[in-house]
Amino acid sequence: MNLSSHNNLTTKTLKNGFTVILNEDHRLPKVFGLVVTKAGGKDDLANATGMAHYMEHMLFKGTTKLGTLDWEKEKPHIDNIFKLYDLLSATKDEEKRKEIQTQINKESLEAAQYGILNEMSNLVYRMGGTKLNAFTSPDITVFFNEFPPNQINRWIDLYSHRFQEPVFRAFQAELEVVYEEKNMYEDQFQTKLIESFNRYMFKKHPYGQRSLIGTKEDLKNPSLTKMYEFFKTWYVANNMALVLSGDFNTDEVMPMIEDKFGQLKSAKLPERTKYIEEPFKGREVYSEKLSPIKMNLMGFRVPADGEEEKPVMDLICKMLNNSTQTGYLDQLSLDNKLLAAVAMQIPYHDYGSLIVMAIPKLIGQSHENAENLAIEQIQRITKGDFTETFLETIKNEFYSEEQQKLESLQEKSLALAFAFTKGLDLNTIFNRAEIIKKITSDDVKKVASKYFGDNYLVLQSKMGKPPVDKIDKPGYKPIMSNTQEVSEYQKHFNTIKPKELDYKPIDFLKDIQEREIYKNYKVFRTANNVNDIFTLQILFCVGTEKIKRLDLATSYMNLTGTKEFDSNQLKLEFAKLGATYTFDVNDSYTSINVVGIEKNLPKVLQLLNKLINEPIADNSKISTIYENEKANREIEHKEPDNVANALLHYALYNKKSKYIDRDKLSDIKKLKATHLIEVFKSATQYAIEIFFAGNTDIGELCEHARNNLNFSENLKDTDSPIYKPTATYPENTLFFTNKKKAKQAKIFFTTKSELSKQEYAMLNAFNVYIGGGFSGLLAQEIREYRSMAYAVGGSFKIPKKQNDPVHFTAYVGTQSDKANEAIEILNSIIRDMPQKPERIEMIKEYLISKALTDKPDFRNLIPEVKKWKNQGYETDPFNELTEYYKNLTWDKLYEFYNRMLKNNKFAIVVVGDKSRISINQLNKYGKIKEISENKLFTK
Repeated sequence: MNLSSHNNLTTKTLKNGFTVILNEDHRLPKVFGLVVTKAGGKDDLANATGMAHYMEHMLFKGTTKLGTLDWEKEKPHIDNIFKLYDLLSATKDEEKRKEIQTQINKESLEAAQYGILNEMSNLVYRMGGTKLNAFTSPDITVFFNEFPPNQINRWIDLYSHRFQEPVFRAFQAELEVVYEEKNMYEDQFQTKLIESFNRYMFKKHPYGQRSLIGTKEDLKNPSLTKMYEFFKTWYVANNMALVLSGDFNTDEVMPMIEDKFGQLKSAKLPERTKYIEEPFKGREVYSEKLSPIKMNLMGFRVPADGEEEKPVMDLICKMLNNSTQTGYLDQLSLDNKLLAAVAMQIPYHDYGSLIVMAIPKLIGQSHENAENLAIEQIQRITKGDFTETFLETIKNEFYSEEQQKLESLQEKSLALAFAFTKGLDLNTIFNRAEIIKKITSDDVKKVASKYFGDNYLVLQSKMGKPPVDKIDKPGYKPIMSNTQEVSEYQKHFNTIKPKELDYKPIDFLKDIQEREIYKNYKVFRTANNVNDIFTLQILFCVGTEKIKRLDLATSYMNLTGTKEFDSNQLKLEFAKLGATYTFDVNDSYTSINVVGIEKNLPKVLQLLNKLINEPIADNSKISTIYENEKANREIEHKEPDNVANALLHYALYNKKSKYIDRDKLSDIKKLKATHLIEVFKSATQYAIEIFFAGNTDIGELCEHARNNLNFSENLKDTDSPIYKPTATYPENTLFFTNKKKAKQAKIFFTTKSELSKQEYAMLNAFNVYIGGGFSGLLAQEIREYRSMAYAVGGSFKIPKKQNDPVHFTAYVGTQSDKANEAIEILNSIIRDMPQKPERIEMIKEYLISKALTDKPDFRNLIPEVKKWKNQGYETDPFNELTEYYKNLTWDKLYEFYNRMLKNNKFAIVVVGDKSRISINQLNKYGKIKEISENKLFTK
């Protein structure tokens, strides 16, 4: 069985050179759509880095007809802003630059009188659009979202229009948002690590010599004139493509596409500069302080996409590490020779790049030793030290992974977009596994020997943190928007009527088959009519809240073997069957997750049964767990995001925080394998649920379970999922932790309330109003109008179980010297929420349309229905929710806010650089508790 019925492909090049790629897939009522342009960071001017990325941001701001009340009146101010930015980039005197910035802000405020910020994103939300976003890579830029199929005519109209006569409005404000994005990345060590690696890997090419997000100097001196030239050069029809995958009729939509996208202008593309990278001269070694623990990055030049040898290199990478953990690099971490070892290809267009990351143990292992161990494993492939059986297992894994990727509309769409931009045959995304299947062991040895020689790059990252740029907050006045107004384009958009779409509700009894094998042991099955890959999840209905050390026990079960096979051999046996397994745990459940080729299901279950019931006690695996925990704990307190999460957990759970309520490293080191096996086996004594998606019918599946899985027949009752109680504060309380040198402050507001099941629909509506992506109140007030943050949001979380409390959490990540102002704004929104009743119709449209695309696919159907039942639903909640949404009013939503949020006591969490935050001013928000970093973590 394969996905061919869902992978039919239609391609067409319009008269203007625009490429259309359509993939009909009627399995679910949704469509994933994107527009891609073959331009990215490598096309930035050398003195204008970050331009492609900034362009991505600006193409959400509207056009001469979208996002404006009166373009003719707005245009003079936009033109002046262009001129002022050109003047700014030519001015060196700081006082004069401040004057120019003030003039820009003045013109921006004048222009804002006519602007309608976020109108484009609001229209997407009205369609029930989700996943609205974009990304810029060195080679391409992609704009995308998912939407209901009955909205496809509106989506085509909007997405074709956004690339015609765009207006770069609110530029100054958005530049601050980009600064905040840069700040966020600079607080993450991985950013500098990869940037440094690329600088050595590509000594001439922009891949290594230009910052994708932009240097501080270039961001300080942007040129709108150059940016508009960038748009006119690269955002042309013959350099772009539309990709749609999902539930639509090709014959119906193609004329619409030809009409709308046929209006895009084409132009002759400039010839790109060719950068010639010289081969490495032997082993080129560089050393920097870039990471919280020691790391080795080795770089090899490998085939780029489209080159004949690329599929062979893809296979070689899987031989090094893979999801079955049978790769030669996987063995280094499984055998505790390294903390971790990973090989990954970077999908650049002009050059192939492969990174091998080898992480030494924290104590007693050198960079050189870690490198040598990884190189030895790579050389095993060049020497042909592998069996045909092993090669076939890797091919099986490829097959399984490719089949699963093709189930996803988003994965398919992006794969088609990447293939288009690389000039590949689009059908290759559907037959990659077949191409891989034809590769021989001689092909592998030949390609490995060619690319894994003595010439390669080594970046030794020592413990430390590189210096970061300090950016002072600007004194700009916030830009407000005419959110109640309607542009000329929106008037046109409103005339486009979506089709009626019938929703077929999920039938809990027919769509899911359920059998009880014996008391507290149930099997649930959904049909897979797509391919021959099964997914199986065994849930033991108990978690870490009832059984301590289950997290360590499941880690151990992932590392150990059986009486018959050691861990490496066991993983290979699973791989021979085309299967993978992982043990996992959370507060409420312990799970075993298995994916495999269905014809081998009985053998997979037999092998799994041996692991569950006969795991070997191997104390060497305790050392592996200890080393991994040690590394994780070394990293967690050095990363601001981790510290912020730890402080949030402290505020919510106090000493029951998962960062505190855990074993000390010294205690982990003393553990015995027999103890962790006992801990795991204690979980298997609780109620069991098996979730299965596949072709095997329910009767045969139960027989397989009876014959091949041996569980106790006296299983304990369960109350999972459980609610982990959170702290209650009689007064507003602000928790602060000082994180020196952190670029950003991380801010959380959190509280809890009681909610009945009947109000879940209202909770969804309120979440859209306050935190609905770009159109949510928090994003508009904090990010769009005031440029205080890149990442911002907030919502209530529907409880796991009916009648449990509900929690509201809001978040802002902002430059530390903006923290006081950001807290004030966030507090004012929560305490005196701005009233925008005009948004209620958009919210209703969004929720009703989105409900169509919320229908789970066959692999997620059982857990989704299980969740609904826990929340009190006896049938598909679609009808109940949509009926509520139709009758939603502003008064109801505002009453909900007043009751659930306005006067609540909050825990406020702030992590940032104390030297840049006025702590004394924070006591007006609540009692301050300053918590040292050491108190947040058990080490």
